[in-house]
Amino acid sequence: MGRYWRSKPLVFSLEPRCQGECGSAKKMRMSELQHARIAELCGELRLGAVPDLYGATAQAAAARDASFSDFLEDTLRAEREVRRGRARDMLARMAGFPAIKTLDGYDFGFATGAPRQQIQELASLAFVERAENVVLLGGLLPVFLASLREAFPAIDWDKAYKEFQAAGEATSPVVPGGKAG
Repeated sequence: MGRYWRSKPLVFSLEPRCQGECGSAKKMRMSELQHARIAELCGELRLGAVPDLYGATAQAAAARDASFSDFLEDTLRAEREVRRGRARDMLARMAGFPAIKTLDGYDFGFATGAPRQQIQELASLAFVERAENVVLLGGLLPVFLASLREAFPAIDWDKAYKEFQAAGEATSPVVPGGKAG
């Protein structure tokens, strides 16, 4: 009897025996049930985008071997971005714009005086972070300034304009005859 135990080790299977559904079908059903529970919880917590986002976010987190905290942060950031997008769309509809125009639809071939790279640099608003001035010339300046007023309502534009005028008068050279040049 001692020889038998030495020659043939006893092997136990830790997997339950399959009775009924097996393998991937059972996993699929469990996955669907879990997704339904997650969707229900997200509905109660008013996290409307999470049920559609968490699968892709989980796969991306697994691919980069991210922690659960990173996965949760990415999912919540994605929810926030969806909410911001919905709010932006709703505000644009409420504003009653006749058409929504973006730089994606801009014909750079038609407007030869405005190079694509320069327009894209202005669109990034990096000049604001660098505290640089931008001088715009052309017939659409009032339209552009009006859109800036709407985009940045917290800025006191009248005060900014007066400061701009004062700075321009202070730096303008005076030509003979008493007029600024």
